[in-house]
Amino acid sequence: MRATGVRSRFAQCVVLVATAVLAASFAACSSSGSGDLRVDPVDTGDGTGGKLVETGFGQRGQYALGVAIVKNTSGRGGATVTVTFDFTDDDGAVVESVTQAEHFSWADQELAVTAFAVLASEDVHVASLEATLLIEDNGDFADNPPGNIGVVTGTIKPGDAEGYWEVRFMLRNRDAQVVDDARVGVVCWDGSGTIIGGDSVYPEPIAASTVLEVASDPTLSAKPRRCKAYVGSGM
Repeated sequence: MRATGVRSRFAQCVVLVATAVLAASFAACSSSGSGDLRVDPVDTGDGTGGKLVETGFGQRGQYALGVAIVKNTSGRGGATVTVTFDFTDDDGAVVESVTQAEHFSWADQELAVTAFAVLASEDVHVASLEATLLIEDNGDFADNPPGNIGVVTGTIKPGDAEGYWEVRFMLRNRDAQVVDDARVGVVCWDGSGTIIGGDSVYPEPIAASTVLEVASDPTLSAKPRRCKAYVGSGM
């Protein structure tokens, strides 16, 4: 059985702390979002119940998207995950800062946290990103809710305009319960293995033992080689 559907984007903001940095620079970049991205990875482990595994960003015109893959190292779900993204230009000045809050649902989960920034103009060129992670476990969210779909690889095809791409994911709910409020973080990489952007998608409910096809229009800085959906439960 198959269904289709997606509802809105975005989410909410909160705080910061506990640092990890990723520097990234464009060899070439246009306002359409095409270009080559080069990244210097860093060790982001902090031993506080979660760690930044990989970070990056995409830019398309006046819009930039920060992306962070966060690993749950606590052995249980339920903790709040907050990432602050500072976007900097070629001179190292912060041109925009945004914060996004999500939460771990399951032990050992990899969660994709994404956040949009609206830049002052299309002429602003994001050259690097600093991602700051805060993990708070106050028992606010359920541990091991239904709908552990995991990480799903998507199918990529060109979009309707230059610099745009469409990615489709097949989300399979193997549980005997409906998944009412899945939150999907989309991450895309170029051919060199660098994160070049992504998306946030909030699908319609996924019925028990059903496959839901979800479409994404990610904000990207270059042509994607692969994209993955990191499926979490709702806030």
